[in-house]
Amino acid sequence: MANFVRLVKYLIVCSIFQHRFFYKWAGVLICMREKTLVPHFIKARDLPDLWFQAVNDIQDNGRRFKIDKGSYAGQTRLEFDFFVGHIANP
Repeated sequence: MANFVRLVKYLIVCSIFQHRFFYKWAGVLICMREKTLVPHFIKARDLPDLWFQAVNDIQDNGRRFKIDKGSYAGQTRLEFDFFVGHIANP
């Protein structure tokens, strides 16, 4: 829990600035450019509950982007910048 609190504090401090940052947590390196990282944390009881909450959260808070190239050109998609899901009873 202490590592989670330190991560959240670190992300809040880093999100104040609007230029390039590198976030490192649990061996995962996330390269940020042009935008601040918006983390989404969801705590769920099991995997189906996590999926349901994630789909609802991405519809409300997801970032939309338009695909420019490939066979899906012209379509829009939703995405999270950074997502963490905690399952209480796997």
